[in-house]
Amino acid sequence: MTHLKNSSKKLNVCLVYPGYPPYEQESGGIASYVQETVQFLTASGHNVVVISRAPGISHIIKKNTKGAHIIYLPHFLPRISKLFPLLKFNKYGAYFYSYKAYKYLNKIEKETHIRFDVIEASDWGGEGYFFVKNFPERTIIKCDTPSFISESYNPNNPAYLSSFVKRLEQKTLLNAKNIVSNSRKLMQKINSVLHKKLSFTLIQLSMKTTPAYKTKYESKFSKNNPMKIIFSGRIEKRKGIFNLIKAVKRLRDQGMFLELYCFGASTPVKQTDTITILQNKGYEWLHFYGSVPRKQMIEQYKNYDLCVVPSVFDSFCLTALEAIYSKLPTIMSNTTGITDLISDKNLVFCSFDEMLLKLKDAYYNYSTYISAINSTSTELYHKTQTANRDRLNYYYKVSNT
Repeated sequence: MTHLKNSSKKLNVCLVYPGYPPYEQESGGIASYVQETVQFLTASGHNVVVISRAPGISHIIKKNTKGAHIIYLPHFLPRISKLFPLLKFNKYGAYFYSYKAYKYLNKIEKETHIRFDVIEASDWGGEGYFFVKNFPERTIIKCDTPSFISESYNPNNPAYLSSFVKRLEQKTLLNAKNIVSNSRKLMQKINSVLHKKLSFTLIQLSMKTTPAYKTKYESKFSKNNPMKIIFSGRIEKRKGIFNLIKAVKRLRDQGMFLELYCFGASTPVKQTDTITILQNKGYEWLHFYGSVPRKQMIEQYKNYDLCVVPSVFDSFCLTALEAIYSKLPTIMSNTTGITDLISDKNLVFCSFDEMLLKLKDAYYNYSTYISAINSTSTELYHKTQTANRDRLNYYYKVSNT
């Protein structure tokens, strides 16, 4: 790391990211990832420009980092939006945002006479389309947040992720010279869809979070001491929350004392209505708290016995990473990219029935899961320590091509 910090070449890096909708501005995910990336790069002396389409993420990055220039771009072109007021998060919205971000970046380079050494595009192929087309040697396509397969091929996703965006994603990835991912599993899925083996660089995700460690463990659960399960993520089918609710209910019907606590934004409206219906049906063991800022969320982990990550697809799940770092016993679906880093397969489930078995096993053999998560936390820490170093090495490689 020392030779990187003392390198005579300071990089000019442009990070182009999507952003959360207003109800998720401070809850984690891409906002946390960008913030920590910017902090590392600026602390290493590099010049960073962030182009974001969400005012919330722009505000959070600016508030928590120094030395970075933040540019906020709306989702859509103003003239287009006047003609089509619903053009925000739909197929054309992604396309126009990409074009506008590209034009702005091009303008910066011409006016300042600064050439960006690295242009890192977001996970959406639609947003990276113009960058791959116009900056082929410099553009890096990141695949370490829900992308491609999860966004365009998941049947549970909203309608705006249409075949239009899907085609843009395919074109982008097929023409990208620099692809980075921290999940081999994700890249295997992408390759199977494209029927082509893409070249990519594997760089692990590094989160320098300081969690509030769980210190009190209960080995037996009862009516007066139920197992408290925590779920953190959007309340939608893609995150697997409704499968988890179904699993907890089934185990409670078998006489197990479980309670489920859910943190995350509710979207879309139909799923918010589902929550209301569940709460009115006497599910007194089911609790919803809405979206919570990331720092507050990390503090929450010490109050629970088990974290469950049941996602239908997340190419990398920050919830699981933070829960494991907090030494909170965590079980997760094999659709999260973090399972690429975990050697203890007892913490991973592949189906609804396996999730039931894991929950039941954790309930009756809790000490085993405490031991497993302690060793996994140490293993994960060592594997992610080199991530920022590897990232910079890759940046230098791209900048010299």
